[in-house]
Amino acid sequence: PKAASLEPLKLMLADMEMVEKLLNNMLRLDSSPPPQYREGGRLRPLMRAVFANLIMYYEERRERGVLPEVQDHILWSLWEFKDLAAGNAAYALKEWSRVIRAEFNEINHLHLHYLLSCTYTGNVAGKEDARYDQ
Repeated sequence: PKAASLEPLKLMLADMEMVEKLLNNMLRLDSSPPPQYREGGRLRPLMRAVFANLIMYYEERRERGVLPEVQDHILWSLWEFKDLAAGNAAYALKEWSRVIRAEFNEINHLHLHYLLSCTYTGNVAGKEDARYDQ
């Protein structure tokens, strides 16, 4: 399975640099983060995946009342970046969650379908002649 990504937001937003700043703000990396968390750092892709997951599951956690302090922090962080949210942080989070989840599900379901088809037909790791029923 592949991690959630911020890539779907590129279709919705013109300013991905601002999304990076939001990520820094939301994950509290905006003052002086360790070099590995900064743009170009080896752990920056992990920070993006964490951020994408926070957004992707925002609506579910909010509806269930899970981690209300975290949910409030996410909402207020986006509210501080009004231009990204077009003035409505709650609506923006809901839409961002929807598009990130749609891509996440599509990529991972295609990946799982491929693995299942390989397992069923036996076309795994160069064993093309193996069959599921043997």
